[in-house]
Amino acid sequence: MQLEEFQSKIYKRSKWDKILFSGLAVSFFSMGTFLLYDTINNSSKYEQHTTKYISISFSLILIITPLWCYYFIKNKYKVSTVTSLLPINNKEKVVIEVISKYGNPIYEISDFCYTVLIRGNWYTADRIVFINLDEFQYSLSIESQLQVGKTLFDLGNTQKIRKYIIGSIKILSVDNSERHGEIFNK
Repeated sequence: MQLEEFQSKIYKRSKWDKILFSGLAVSFFSMGTFLLYDTINNSSKYEQHTTKYISISFSLILIITPLWCYYFIKNKYKVSTVTSLLPINNKEKVVIEVISKYGNPIYEISDFCYTVLIRGNWYTADRIVFINLDEFQYSLSIESQLQVGKTLFDLGNTQKIRKYIIGSIKILSVDNSERHGEIFNK
């Protein structure tokens, strides 16, 4: 599968997630703006109940959090590439080696595209990692799964996993048979 086909598969898959997260961010921002506006215009009402500073603090949190989350929404659906001229069978061994560092994850392979489920902790959501192999590069995309009772917005963990996987692929893809011969000779 070429890079363009892989990108269209990822973008088509994540279309409704983007709409959901963007809608939640806009609604939180709107609630925070309304609460701040109401607190400023009706300050006597809030001073009477001694909740003026609590209301201003909560409204600022409702305004700042969605702006911060828009950064992560933009990065959530990013397709990263790593250039490598290794043969496909060596690339498969590298991907399996990188996947095995996450314990024993569930994965499936179709047309040189690996779909890996990485289980999260009790407070982090599960992640689905898509790794596509072609002649000249690895393509990678990571999606955080929306789960009840776990984080609704991704707080940077997907970016950390992406950096770790890309770094591992770069290290293991070095075509130096002396240093990495144990991986390619399995």
